[in-house]
Amino acid sequence: MVEGLDRVRVIYLVFAVLAAAPVAIYSFSRVRSKKMSLSKLEVLNTFLRVTHKVMPLGFGALFHVVPSEVSKSNKVTVRMKVPNHLCIGPAGSGGMPLSVLMSLFDDISTWSCVTSEAKKRPGVSVFLEAKWRATSDGVPPRATILPPGREVRIESSMMKRGRQMSFMNIECRDDKSDELLAEGRHTKFLPMGFGYEFLFEHLFPFADLISKAVGKEGKRNDRLIEGASKKSIMSHIGELKWSEDKVGVAEATFKVLPIHKNPMGGMHGGAQSVLAQLAAEELMKGTKVGVKEMNMTYMSMGKGEVIVEASQGGSGDVKVTLRRKKGGGVVSEGVFNF
Repeated sequence: MVEGLDRVRVIYLVFAVLAAAPVAIYSFSRVRSKKMSLSKLEVLNTFLRVTHKVMPLGFGALFHVVPSEVSKSNKVTVRMKVPNHLCIGPAGSGGMPLSVLMSLFDDISTWSCVTSEAKKRPGVSVFLEAKWRATSDGVPPRATILPPGREVRIESSMMKRGRQMSFMNIECRDDKSDELLAEGRHTKFLPMGFGYEFLFEHLFPFADLISKAVGKEGKRNDRLIEGASKKSIMSHIGELKWSEDKVGVAEATFKVLPIHKNPMGGMHGGAQSVLAQLAAEELMKGTKVGVKEMNMTYMSMGKGEVIVEASQGGSGDVKVTLRRKKGGGVVSEGVFNF
């Protein structure tokens, strides 16, 4: 997920843009008129191209999708076939886990933030929720909802956006029957700092031009995206050794590698949600039902090693906490209903 540009890269890109000032002044009026005529889909695609050139994708490479449509009201639509590498079990037989779908919700709803204002702020996730909807026969098992190859349509709608916060609703539907398969909510904190906001609001056309020349991450990201489909998402997470000396608790230590990070250098929200679901399912192993609903509250950046711990909640749900091994600070918390 693109959570924002870190300060070093923003400053570097700003100076690179300013270095091209003579050319910028000469062509400003022509570029500005073109900028004003861009559709929201073109603006979003340009934004994604710029960030792709200058920021490492990390875990986001596994969820690489492209927007299909963007409406005037900032509804972002993505049409896709469920890829095998985002499913679990032999040959993807277990379908796409809810945490993986929620990671897609994260990216796609963030795009609604980008297209909703001139500053194009992706913001930082605060709260994210996803739940399966019952199928026509009333049963929501993962394998029959999102098996590999199923054609789905994911739509994000901006419900409210202020100066500080934005609120989006997301739906996943069968693209042929229009059946509602899953839905979610996403809350983001928007402020990105003066450098980012000035660059992406006032110098956006030139940021695109300069990123093509100075962007060093583009080729690495292309290779990462190409290789993502050759391994299952669970192989990127790796084997977890669960503690056996704690009764009623599933606990493991997880090392955050470059593939698990977001562009800011911390643990990607999608990696956190997948890890949290694995912990919840480890605690509930032996049950015949899967996760029906989950939410994650993000509190701080995860780096180095994190400890994931799942325990039974008072109302029958499972609570999962991710905290940094060094210092013990809470990274995120999740609640899972089975």
